[in-house]
Amino acid sequence: MNAPKKVITPNPDGEVRVLIGTARQLRQQDPSAALAVATRALALSRSLADNPETVSCLHVCAELHHDLSDYESACASAAEALARLQSLPDQTDRIDIHEVLGKSHAKLGRSEEALSHHRNALELSQSLQDDQRASKSLLSLGILKYDQSDFPGAIAYYQQAFEMAQAVGDSHCQGRALGCLGNAFERVGEYARSLEYHRQCLPHFSEDAFPRERSFALNNIANVYFALGDQRRAISFHEQSLELKRRLKDRWGEGTSLQNLGCCYFEAGDLPRAQSYFEASLHIVEMIADREGVCVVRQGLGDIAAKRGQLDEAVRCYRAGLEISTALGQRYDQAMALLCLGRVYRQQERIADAHQSLNQALQLTTHIQTKRLAQMIGDELSSLCELSGDLSSALAHLRQAYRLEREVFNEDLEAKLRHLQLHFELESAEREKELHRQRHLELAKVNQDLHGSNELLAQANLQKGKLLEALEKQKRRFQRLSIRDALTGLHNRRHFDLELARAFKTSKRYAQDLSVVICDIDDFKRINDRFSHQAGDKVLKVVGRLLARYSRKTDVVARYGGEEFALLLTNTSGEQAAEVCEKVRRLVADHPWHDIHADLKVTLSMGISDDLSQAHHDLVMAQADKRLYRAKQSGKNQVVFHS
Repeated sequence: MNAPKKVITPNPDGEVRVLIGTARQLRQQDPSAALAVATRALALSRSLADNPETVSCLHVCAELHHDLSDYESACASAAEALARLQSLPDQTDRIDIHEVLGKSHAKLGRSEEALSHHRNALELSQSLQDDQRASKSLLSLGILKYDQSDFPGAIAYYQQAFEMAQAVGDSHCQGRALGCLGNAFERVGEYARSLEYHRQCLPHFSEDAFPRERSFALNNIANVYFALGDQRRAISFHEQSLELKRRLKDRWGEGTSLQNLGCCYFEAGDLPRAQSYFEASLHIVEMIADREGVCVVRQGLGDIAAKRGQLDEAVRCYRAGLEISTALGQRYDQAMALLCLGRVYRQQERIADAHQSLNQALQLTTHIQTKRLAQMIGDELSSLCELSGDLSSALAHLRQAYRLEREVFNEDLEAKLRHLQLHFELESAEREKELHRQRHLELAKVNQDLHGSNELLAQANLQKGKLLEALEKQKRRFQRLSIRDALTGLHNRRHFDLELARAFKTSKRYAQDLSVVICDIDDFKRINDRFSHQAGDKVLKVVGRLLARYSRKTDVVARYGGEEFALLLTNTSGEQAAEVCEKVRRLVADHPWHDIHADLKVTLSMGISDDLSQAHHDLVMAQADKRLYRAKQSGKNQVVFHS
């Protein structure tokens, strides 16, 4: 008699768990395929009564929706998972789902909801003493601060997150914190430090294990090189990031990388390539209904058309971007599109349309409180009123723009002071931590080898402290020497050239005034020969002091070489620069030089250029130098601006 066949009972619960595990494994390599698996797991789990795996399915789906930029679906899945968790005792899942909700709401611009969820996640993780999850919540809170342009606050959160992740050995969170620190320091202008953080971040994200995170890290490095004006390196890193995003089938990321490449080629002056990248991005962002991406691309295409003088096409692109930003409620992008439209309308001599666009833009800035943008709009309105012959309105707009410029300058100064204070505190904490670590290692070694030689340990610590102090002093001295002229204390030529390159690009990009001045002490060789080189050195110091005293804090004053000085005057037209230079020229001529020698007289010749139509900042310097030569040829002791 044959034995009965064994009946295998299917195990749906086990199948759900297997599908969830598969989705998690696929997440880094192929988020789209991972979402398909997770969706199958969720459907199967829903078919089972009171299946506890449903929460896990919803959680994984929410994470994958977020990865694929479907933030509304991410919120919906995470909210359902959180509602189901209310009746369950497990708090750790609740922490993770608050995090998903927080970052998804943040992407949708709901900052209050995002802040509430991230705070809930942090409080829960702290109550459970779960430092690994707490570090991720600190990182999320830092990102919210960053999005609100509170960079010192963001850096403080990132630093806490990194230290906590380091303590628990969470390499992934350490990498994210390093990348976030690099982004924050890039936004406050500390590019060398930013690059260092980004380079430390890369080893935490290998191409095989974390391709998505690595693509972000490469993109961040590219952004720093873009800010430095090194478009060649920026393009190289953006292309590496783009390759990874295409491998991941990350359409949103691919569209963003193409936009970034378009911006790089636009800044490099390669308009055909810039346009091709923007158009490729437009194809993708329209396909995936990324309206914010469409808005960015339309703005870029409008800038290209305006640069080429294709004003009707520029108007079409800007208006398309304006329509989207209006629908999305993005007031800053609305105001920027209206400003660009106003500028193009002015070039087309459509005075009424230009007035309407610029006034709408100005009205929007009162709601979003962006003084810098309001200042740019005020400058454009002033030019427009001047063009239409309304000089009183032009003057009123100009005064308002100047007032806003001063307010922005003061606010920037306060922010820099806050950042410097935070920077000092962070460096002090880092030094203290490193000293503590070194002392601990040395103490353990001495205890093991010498069994309590406390006296030798104290001596070693004292010597080390003195050495660190000496090295710190030497470091500060080398930093000063690298950008300062030893005799006058002014900036040196190297620092001036770097600042001029940066300011020239910024001024051209935002149509801001910029003036460069080259000054030369008249007959300086005769002063050295007749009154001695010591007297000549005193003259250089006094002239340098007078130039610095009557310059703004935003200006750059440098000893350019020998008896030559250079001035970089931002937001200053050539006519304004000529007035300042004339005042300085008289101050030098009227200075009591007899204090140095009874027969000594000193005068300055000065050449000015404010021509931003030049292709390179070196050409602006060359033009100023020619005008200095003309001042010399015309009798010295004078200022030459106009050709």
